[in-house]
Amino acid sequence: MINTGQNPDELVSVTSPDADDASISGRTTLPADTTVAVGPEAPQEGSHQLHAEITLNGLNREVRPGQDVTATLTFREAGTVEVRMPVKTPDEPRHNEPVPEPEKHLTPH
Repeated sequence: MINTGQNPDELVSVTSPDADDASISGRTTLPADTTVAVGPEAPQEGSHQLHAEITLNGLNREVRPGQDVTATLTFREAGTVEVRMPVKTPDEPRHNEPVPEPEKHLTPH
């Protein structure tokens, strides 16, 4: 995200038709004439670039790495912007997913 304006702005919400909810972590305030990198990887140490991460929760369709999802970013001053966000493969498996039960096979007696 780039704030090319002369005044600071703030990302206040994210929505997507592909998810029930979205969460924002990291930097949501964009000072004037500043770039904020959005994604799972933080900028390299020593970089002056700010960082934020957007997570879509409750996906209502299957998404795979390499696909895009559409999201609407709402800023306090600039209003709404529709963006396409690439789906990335997580570096580590998610641990909050329910573990499927093993299949049960019945054997006749």
